[in-house]
Amino acid sequence: MQLLAWIAACAVLAGLLRARPVAAIICVLALWFFVPTVGSYLLTGQRIGPLTFHAASWLTFAILGVQLLQNPRSLASAVARHSYLFLILVLIFAVSFLTTRTVQESGGTVLFIDQMVAPAVLFLLVVAAGPSAPKLVSVLRASLLLFASIVTAIAIWQWVVEDVLFYESGFLTQFWFNPETERWMGTFDQPLALSLVLCALMPLVAGIRRLVLAVPMIALFLSGVLISQSRVGLVVASAGAVYAIAVAEHRRSAKVLTLSLMGLGFVYLLTSPLAEGLLGRVADDTGSTEARNQAYGVFLRDWRHYFFTGDGITSSYGVAEYAGLQTSFESSLLMYAVDIGIVFAVLYFGALTLLVLRNRSRHSVPGLTLAGLAVVLIPQTYSGLATRSVAGVVVWTIVALIVVAAERASSPSGPRRGGVDDRIPIIARPAPSVPDARRARSASTATWMGR
Repeated sequence: MQLLAWIAACAVLAGLLRARPVAAIICVLALWFFVPTVGSYLLTGQRIGPLTFHAASWLTFAILGVQLLQNPRSLASAVARHSYLFLILVLIFAVSFLTTRTVQESGGTVLFIDQMVAPAVLFLLVVAAGPSAPKLVSVLRASLLLFASIVTAIAIWQWVVEDVLFYESGFLTQFWFNPETERWMGTFDQPLALSLVLCALMPLVAGIRRLVLAVPMIALFLSGVLISQSRVGLVVASAGAVYAIAVAEHRRSAKVLTLSLMGLGFVYLLTSPLAEGLLGRVADDTGSTEARNQAYGVFLRDWRHYFFTGDGITSSYGVAEYAGLQTSFESSLLMYAVDIGIVFAVLYFGALTLLVLRNRSRHSVPGLTLAGLAVVLIPQTYSGLATRSVAGVVVWTIVALIVVAAERASSPSGPRRGGVDDRIPIIARPAPSVPDARRARSASTATWMGR
């Protein structure tokens, strides 16, 4: 009964926002950021079983249904513009579903929906809304930065009080969760999910106009990465922080001073209690590197068994356990290869990579291409897209923003290459060119003289 009530609520919300698809998309992102999969049952009432999809997935499908009735042309146009991509996705999803359903040992339908289908549908909704929403990229970017800041603040709060604070009963059902842990994740499902999101969004801070907002956000994100104790995340986030200041629209002297102060602040963070856990993992990785090497060795030994078809989604966990591994294969690509076959796993991640690289020079949104590379590459260092978390939605949303930004830059009515006209107040706006400034002064003079 509670599930039916949630589906009805999703349908009502999708109907109310039928003319505002960007607002509907923000609602989906908010659910993923603030309701982990272990807490989704509080909304849907489904704790176990085949209908335990994340609450945000139900809302995503409700929005799709309403948009099919309200504005089918936009959806059809988006599919037509990227017909090859959607044909590949349909093929991959069909193979994944059939493989998962025909192998009794596999129970990955829920993961299939939450991490593959629903994020791809959200990608379609974002791309379809792009042509009619000039500020879509800036609004969704600002929403992601805001949501990530709140989640990071919650993670810091968890670290201070040494308590999970929210959804404790759900987290206690997870085998990896230790109430006495020093690794926290805010309202995400795993600490590495927090690291992924912060690493992906760090380059986007380059678009913030005011240093008084950008620098504290960078410090906040770095603190979150330290709390997640992700070694890869620390390297990527640090590079992203330098990039965010180096390419921002500020005077060179201001950049140099800011980077210098940030360097001192980074050293302070590394010597603070926040970094103790991560530095301990650097000194002693507790067998993490060895476990990864063993996983790669097992895959290289048995890859022929999974070349064309896999054993069904989530089967990689069983294969790893049967091979004597203490962890998973620690790579989304390798886990998908075991689950759905090497061919289709390469197609899936290859499509994401191609979207990022193909559009890298077709837009001028600062940091967006680096964010795209981060969401494609970082999941290959852990089981990010093979677990139920915010990872899938973040990956496809960032890639969708790249596609929309490129389409707007190349459209006749869109911004000229080298300028972005969809900035919101806190986002930097390029200075007008000299000819534009002269034309503006001429128009102003003509208006004054006409009076």
